[in-house]
Amino acid sequence: MTPSSSSSPAEADVRRRIGVALGSASLAGPDGVTSRWRLRTETASRPRPDEAEHAGRLVAHTAG
Repeated sequence: MTPSSSSSPAEADVRRRIGVALGSASLAGPDGVTSRWRLRTETASRPRPDEAEHAGRLVAHTAG
């Protein structure tokens, strides 16, 4: 993910780490089942209207 020029170093690091994790294309769950996917694109964007409530809860949780 390419962060905007106004992002903080911490945000840039989080975005990089998310990109690396998604790019790994698999995750072994606690039940031993491995989920696989193919990352087709990655880009930073604002939350969609249908994601706004959940995003607000996440921000409130990390701020407090």
